Amino acid sequence: MASRRGSFGIAFVLKAISNERDGNSSSHKSKIVEILEELVVQNKVILKQHIREFPTVPNVLALAEVNKVIQEARGLMTLKDQLHDVVEGLNHENLNVRYMVASELSKLLNLKREEFMALFTKEGDLVMDVMSSLITSLFKGCAEESRTSVGQRLKLICADCLGAIGAIDPAKVKVISSTRFKIACSDDDLIFELIHKHLARAFRAAPDTIIQDSAALAIQELLKIAGCEASLDENVLEQTKNKQQMKVGKSSTRGMDECTEMSGRGQRLWDRFSNYIKEIIAPCLTSRFQLPNMSDSAACGPIYRPTMSFRRWIYFWIKKLTAHATGSRSAIFNACRGIVRHDMHIAMYLLPYLVLNAVCDGTEDARSGITEEILSVLDAAASDSSPTAVHGNNSGQSEVCIQAVFTLLDNLGQWVDDVKQELALSQPLQSSNPRQQVKSKDQIMTTLPKDSNQVLVQCTHVAELLGAIPKITLAKASFRCHAYARSLLYFESYVRDKSGAFNPASERSGVFEDEDISFLMEVYSGLDEPDGLSGLASLRKSESLQDHLLINKKAGNWAEVLTSCEQALQMEPFSVQWRSDVLNCWLNMCHLQAVVTHVDGLNSRIPQYRKTWCTQGVQAAWRLGRWDLMDEYLTGADEEGILCSSSESNALFDKDVAKILQAMMKKDQFSVAEKIALSKQALIAPLAAAGMDSYARAYPFVVKLHLLRELEDFNSLLNGESFLGRKFQLDEPEFSRTLENWESRLKLTQPSLWAREPLLAFRSLVFRASGLGAELGKCWIQYAKLCRSAGHYETANRAILEAKAAGASNVHIEKAKLLWSTRRADGAIAELQQSLLNMPIEVVGSAAISSITSFSVVPVNPPPLLSDTQSMNENLDIAKTLLLYTRWIHYTGQKQKEDVINLYSRVKELQPKWEKGFFYMAKYCDEVLVDARKRQEDSTEQSVRVMPSNLAVVASTNVSSERRWWTYLPDVLLFYAKGLHRGHKNLFQALPRLLTLWFDFGSIYYRSSAQSRKDMKNVHVKVCSFYD
Repeated sequence: MASRRGSFGIAFVLKAISNERDGNSSSHKSKIVEILEELVVQNKVILKQHIREFPTVPNVLALAEVNKVIQEARGLMTLKDQLHDVVEGLNHENLNVRYMVASELSKLLNLKREEFMALFTKEGDLVMDVMSSLITSLFKGCAEESRTSVGQRLKLICADCLGAIGAIDPAKVKVISSTRFKIACSDDDLIFELIHKHLARAFRAAPDTIIQDSAALAIQELLKIAGCEASLDENVLEQTKNKQQMKVGKSSTRGMDECTEMSGRGQRLWDRFSNYIKEIIAPCLTSRFQLPNMSDSAACGPIYRPTMSFRRWIYFWIKKLTAHATGSRSAIFNACRGIVRHDMHIAMYLLPYLVLNAVCDGTEDARSGITEEILSVLDAAASDSSPTAVHGNNSGQSEVCIQAVFTLLDNLGQWVDDVKQELALSQPLQSSNPRQQVKSKDQIMTTLPKDSNQVLVQCTHVAELLGAIPKITLAKASFRCHAYARSLLYFESYVRDKSGAFNPASERSGVFEDEDISFLMEVYSGLDEPDGLSGLASLRKSESLQDHLLINKKAGNWAEVLTSCEQALQMEPFSVQWRSDVLNCWLNMCHLQAVVTHVDGLNSRIPQYRKTWCTQGVQAAWRLGRWDLMDEYLTGADEEGILCSSSESNALFDKDVAKILQAMMKKDQFSVAEKIALSKQALIAPLAAAGMDSYARAYPFVVKLHLLRELEDFNSLLNGESFLGRKFQLDEPEFSRTLENWESRLKLTQPSLWAREPLLAFRSLVFRASGLGAELGKCWIQYAKLCRSAGHYETANRAILEAKAAGASNVHIEKAKLLWSTRRADGAIAELQQSLLNMPIEVVGSAAISSITSFSVVPVNPPPLLSDTQSMNENLDIAKTLLLYTRWIHYTGQKQKEDVINLYSRVKELQPKWEKGFFYMAKYCDEVLVDARKRQEDSTEQSVRVMPSNLAVVASTNVSSERRWWTYLPDVLLFYAKGLHRGHKNLFQALPRLLTLWFDFGSIYYRSSAQSRKDMKNVHVKVCSFYD
């Protein structure tokens, strides 16, 4: 309790500190320090271990003594422990505490960035639980609905922290499922949840007396509804004892019974609260707050307008629903009508209850009004001309409104399923035994009304509401918000209801309209499902041009897409859409100079769409480093004009990046900071809406925050200089540390082309400006690898040419892999073979060269390998090339077993601590073992089956003249074991196979005959010696 009081006191002091930072008051600093020192330093003996539970205090010189006491109480804390505390602080009920914790987290991530990245490297999955909680808490911070300046700064600093953490791959972040929203509960349960989880928090965290009084009034009225009296609390009882003794009166027997019943209900509710909550709400037992009655001034028809803020819309809708609430819960809703104006968490919590009350117990007009309100939000989102669709200034607020509707519909659907399940479970009990029937009703009293027929009617009303909302509208609204999985869920339901199942063999399989198939293909395109696109295209009688475009875009066949666009332009020569798609093709094919040329031509021929052309041209200009063109295109992109919507997905963010780079060139530090802040501000609202759904949906916005953070890092390195005149060197300590940090952050991102391309493009710009050709080449190699993995082979080939021009090492490996991926195995092997022949013979080894060229090369005994760092790196490059060459000639069967083993052996010699060399050597020897075992066992079985018994002995003797399969076993087990000893990347392949072979041989050994066991004994002894 002491720690909670201390936290509560510090929260108000932190509010004063935040005001101090605003510059509102500078004369109270000494008083603030004095209060904190008295609270923490002078009372440290009394508080003892509770000090460690205090919220974060700013790390400033004036509070050094306070921080020292808190640090001593907490002791030595690892970074992981600090992150645990940060998560708790970010979930604190007080806004000022959350802001201070977020500020300290930002400082922590800046000061300990190397340690932070090392935490992922060393612990990996062990730290992901903390990171998942941290990311979730930061998403909540971005969704902060407070209208105060502290609330706005909290959103910005949470976005900054997400960028500092980096765009961690969604596959690594564990999904944090939200607690199931149980609508169906009794009135007392609802009152308890409201007070315990929401109103007590709002009361403590209130930034001003108006909000605090609103929360206190709601608590006061709810306690009255539940029958809680002042006599329930001992402290209040003492204060009111004298007044109660002076009251004299008589009551009827019926009145006494009602009083007793209410007192018992109130006692049960009061006993459910913790002592901490009781201490907060006890004054409300005797308070006399009043909220004036407000007339229902709500206008008829839907409230929502696309230009409305989320806070304003939700408040007016709840106000309207509260005015029309009926039944026992209307008093509960009326008690909260003051606090919902100020606290969006409570508003969102009450919304499903209010809607359910209106649908189940309200009039037909109330139900149709709810349907109209929901449809007004969804129709605005589904409309092509809505602000949401065109990403207007208020699009982020609109997305939050749409997400609130989706959550409401999910909760109502869950309620229907729960009710149907409860009724279904109660049916067998009702039919089997009358006593059990009464018992079953008692068991479900807390979740179902007494009359099951009434429940069925209510369930029908809710189901009708859900059915009245067209699935097609839901699907289109979801698609506009980039919630592709939800869109697919709704649209598949819509298509099945209208046209039947997708399976032609099903009972009902109709003919699908082209419009429906086109929309489904767009959804699958958003989900990155190229196989689904091909399957859907087959449902058409003839493939359309748009289908061909979508399929080829997802497959990365940009040359095919470009051909289709050219064909479309012949039919529609003045189509802006097709010309924008042509520019997009050039961008994705990495033909950036072609984009610039094309944009210049379009600006002169179709000047009315100059804004569109320049917006796309900016993407190519800053990647090329054509700063004059970038300035020109930025001017055109900022002009008033028509903007083609297809070019907007990432082009607007690229325009922000270009403006930041422009400010860096001009050495305008204020402008750099301003433009980065504005770019983050534009991302916060859609990020908050997407974060309400899932991390995967919010991931594109996190990637953009990741890039903005690296732009800030680069600006810090420039130290006020223009990057055009500042040449960095790899031996500069600060620059080197920054590059290492960027590389670590890149490894944590999703290994997809769309996520990593902007990051690599920016780094290429940095290296090109500093003349670091080798580093620039590495970026192109990484880009080529991503393109190859995504199947974008033409772009990968272009990236390889750029890497070769930049002088990157190991270009031959990536080129060979590209040839292998495009099924040109002979060309891939020839590329590696030529590269090996150009390498030093003394390093590759004469035996390896001999195996490659099939003739002997001198010297026979190569000199010992050098051990310096540069030589080791060269050896690793050669080992990678040799290993890849060996694997491919093994797969294609171009060399004999002895040649293959010689090449694998040379790989081991070049890199004796490399896990990969031992693993692939083990796999090859394993295949030899399996082949020998199968051949020998088949031969023995066949000879026993077809030959007389006296000839079978001769046949088995012939088989035994060949090397027995188990003699290969020691080498296989040894290589697997050595690979596992040197790394764990192949753990799930190597360890199971190693154990399988070991156990299999052991069982054969102990079941074999005496003669066979004698042959196996040496192998058995040798195998056992490995593990002694």
